[in-house]
Amino acid sequence: MKCKKIRDSTNVPDIEQLHERQNELKKAFEGDHAPVSERLIWRSLSDGDSNTQLVKRFIEQLDIEHIGQYASDKFIETRSKGAVPFSIKYPVPHAEGSDRFIWSPYHAIRKTGDARLTKMVEEYDPERSSIIIYALTSPDGLSCEIWPVDTPLQLDPVHRMYFRPYLRDAKKDWEEVLKQAKEEIGQGSNAASAGRG
Repeated sequence: MKCKKIRDSTNVPDIEQLHERQNELKKAFEGDHAPVSERLIWRSLSDGDSNTQLVKRFIEQLDIEHIGQYASDKFIETRSKGAVPFSIKYPVPHAEGSDRFIWSPYHAIRKTGDARLTKMVEEYDPERSSIIIYALTSPDGLSCEIWPVDTPLQLDPVHRMYFRPYLRDAKKDWEEVLKQAKEEIGQGSNAASAGRG
């Protein structure tokens, strides 16, 4: 399948701009100023409002194949599942160069406190898909509408064959990462119970 090309190749954020956008999202994703249900407001692509239409137009301009390659690379590199977030307040980034995207690893997703989002990242299969989070922050940056999408990988056969053994090897390490995370959660719960006792 021939991948879509970015329509505006001039939208190439530099590293500093990417960090600014990432920090902007962190206020809503990781803040302790409000319950997670008020910070992260789940939306669906089936919604018919104007913000969802904006997300759909944003998606139409993305090179989904390239993002899938990036997500696969990051999973292999970090041995951790994660997600690729996009703030739709900004133009679609030019797809050439993986340094134009942001990777939010599993530990960062856990820090949101959103059990639904954490489970989504835990359960997707890196051999088949990637998690892309389309986000629209409020004017004060303290809350965020999110459209998380489990997006099928659109890799050509050559790339798929290249990635497969590396992805399977990384999945073995990921299972250990997940096991340790579950143990930490259990220890934290036990400590909290002991403290109340």
